[in-house]
Amino acid sequence: EAEPFYGCCSLAAIALPDTIEKIDDKAFCRCVSLSSVHIPRGLTELGEAAFMDCKRLHSVSLPTTRKRIDDRAFEGCSGLAELSIPVTMTEIGVRAFYGCTSLEDINIPNSLTTLGDDAFYGCTGLTSIVISGNVTAIDQEAFAYCSNLTSITIPNSVTSIGASVLSTCTGLTEVVIGSGITNIGQLAFYLSSHLASVTIIATTPPTLGSMAFDSTNNCPIYVPCNSVDTYKAATNWSSYASRIQAIQ
Repeated sequence: EAEPFYGCCSLAAIALPDTIEKIDDKAFCRCVSLSSVHIPRGLTELGEAAFMDCKRLHSVSLPTTRKRIDDRAFEGCSGLAELSIPVTMTEIGVRAFYGCTSLEDINIPNSLTTLGDDAFYGCTGLTSIVISGNVTAIDQEAFAYCSNLTSITIPNSVTSIGASVLSTCTGLTEVVIGSGITNIGQLAFYLSSHLASVTIIATTPPTLGSMAFDSTNNCPIYVPCNSVDTYKAATNWSSYASRIQAIQ
C-alpha cells in the first residue's frame, strides 16, 4: 500500500523489521512528530519523498544494501543533525536533503559518483563537506544557499559542476577545483560574496557558463602559471581577466 503513514502527525517512533525490503513513496512523509526510525538492514528500495518533512527526525543511518538515496527522501527534515552515508552508496538523488538545516557536516564516501540537483540545497547549518575522489559530477544547485559553508575542495575526479552549484554561499571564503574539471555551469558561484580565493588546477580552461563568478568579492582566481593567458582569452573567462593570476 502506498503512503501507509503519510501525515501521521502523532507518530513519534517506529521500528521496521529487517525483513522489509521496500519503503514506498511518501510512506512517512509529513510525520512531523517522528523523531526515531530504524531503517531495515535488508532495505533495497527507499521510495521518493519517503521521509519528507519529518521535521523532528534527528538521525539516520542507512543500510549498506542501498546504493542510492532517492529523490526528496529527506527533504525538509530540518531537525536531521546526524547522517551516516554507507560506503556502498553511489548516488544521492535530486533534493535528497533539501532544507536539512541542522546538518553540520557531510562525509561523501568513496563509492559515491553523483550528487543530484539541489541535493543539499539550503542546508544552512552545513559547515564542512568532504567529497570523495570518485565523484564525477556535482549537479546544479547541489550546495546552493549553504550559507555557513566556509570552504570546499572539489576533487580531481569531478569533470562537471552544474549551474548555481555553490551560489549564495555567503560564508564561503575558499574554493579549490581539481585538475579534471571540464565544465563549470552558469552562476556556479554567483553571490558567494565573501570568497577570498578560487584555485583551479586544470591546465586547460573548462567551459564556463555565464556569470559563474559574478558578485564573488572580486577575489583572485588562481590557475596554473603556464595557463594564465589561455584562461584570460577563453570564452566567458575573459570577463574575469583582471582577476586571473598564477598559482603561487
